[in-house]
Amino acid sequence: MDVESLNLNDEVKAFIKEMGYNKQMTAMFLLGTLIGSIGNKQYSNRQGDDKKEDKPKDNMKPILNKINFNGIDKAKIIRLSVDVFNKLRQEKILKNNEVIYAEYKKLIDEEIEKWKLNKQEALFYLLSGYSYQTAKTILNANKNNENEEDDINE
Repeated sequence: MDVESLNLNDEVKAFIKEMGYNKQMTAMFLLGTLIGSIGNKQYSNRQGDDKKEDKPKDNMKPILNKINFNGIDKAKIIRLSVDVFNKLRQEKILKNNEVIYAEYKKLIDEEIEKWKLNKQEALFYLLSGYSYQTAKTILNANKNNENEEDDINE
């Protein structure tokens, strides 16, 4: 797979290249990063709701309810593609993720008719992308907090 031709940032390209992902693996990885972005936005939106008694606190990332943890087949991938696009719109983060979604759609459209990943493999690569995006967000937040503490201590 020609990773360099993807319209993604260099960090993501390097990760895909390092992992040796093919087009199908990359498509699921990108879908997972999009789900991670939605989950991170949902989590940050609900952080302020912690003080409200009437809000359930056990489901800070409702997008995860869209994932079948028993595996994801082709039909579910197609449905999830539409759901993810809609959630990106609803959470008002589509403009930040449109290029990633476009790259995902290009790959999935090329590959869906010759799909070889089984349900568990598709879920595995989706969760790889989700984990990648979530970890990146957490690490960036921790780094920003450390920088703020440094500013206070100076």
